[in-house]
Amino acid sequence: MSTGSRGREPRSDEYREVLYGIAAELAELARRAADQADRTDISSAAVHNLHVINGNGSSDPGNLNEEVRTELAQAEHEILMAQSDGGWSGALLEDSLDVMLEKITAGVAMHVLFQHSKRFDQVAKSCVHTITAHGGSVRTLPEIFDQLLIVDRVSAFIPANAERSTIVRITEPAAVRFMAEVFDGAWDRAEPFPFVPTCASQAASEVIPEIRESILRLLSEGRTDREIARRLGLSLRSIQAHVARLKEDFGAQNRFQLGYHVASMKTR
Repeated sequence: MSTGSRGREPRSDEYREVLYGIAAELAELARRAADQADRTDISSAAVHNLHVINGNGSSDPGNLNEEVRTELAQAEHEILMAQSDGGWSGALLEDSLDVMLEKITAGVAMHVLFQHSKRFDQVAKSCVHTITAHGGSVRTLPEIFDQLLIVDRVSAFIPANAERSTIVRITEPAAVRFMAEVFDGAWDRAEPFPFVPTCASQAASEVIPEIRESILRLLSEGRTDREIARRLGLSLRSIQAHVARLKEDFGAQNRFQLGYHVASMKTR
């Protein structure tokens, strides 16, 4: 197919540099937002748009999902969900699936993002089959931002602590719009959740290259194996196995040498 006046397609290294640039800009935006939060006298109107929901502990979502179920039951147009491992959203998907399916059947659009690692999870595959059979859509990425639920682009739920045992309901229009746009961008890059090949060893060839590329990038950022495991939804043991394989591929004796090779790739 001719590209016409659009010019040549960017090389992979150019595209990678663009993505690194975007990541740097987002990191700076987050830093500025945090700095502004420290210096800003929060108005009562802004506080009104934030509602903290406390759970009964990280292993028992308690009233977290009850409040979210109530919000889901009021959905009229769209439900957007990014579901990573652990915390409240995993239990939410199970506890509120009946409400979600009812809404999908009634014509509410539902888009769910998983990590690539969920392609090897039989429970997740069963859930995906149920959602898609009712008309919902599911896609996967090597890694996704933290857990997120958006209802009708009017309200959003995100974790409020590292343990994900507390969540925040946000109704500030600008904040919800920003999160929805982040979700949309991730959705556009994501790949449809496949049911074939059904064998994990065959499916692995489709996603492992992307997973290892993400591992390299996260290693270059100085992330620990435990942090990487959480970001990608993999076990610590799996991450360590991937790192060992990457060291072999690059001829590196240790993580420092591997990081050096990754940094060299960025400058080429």
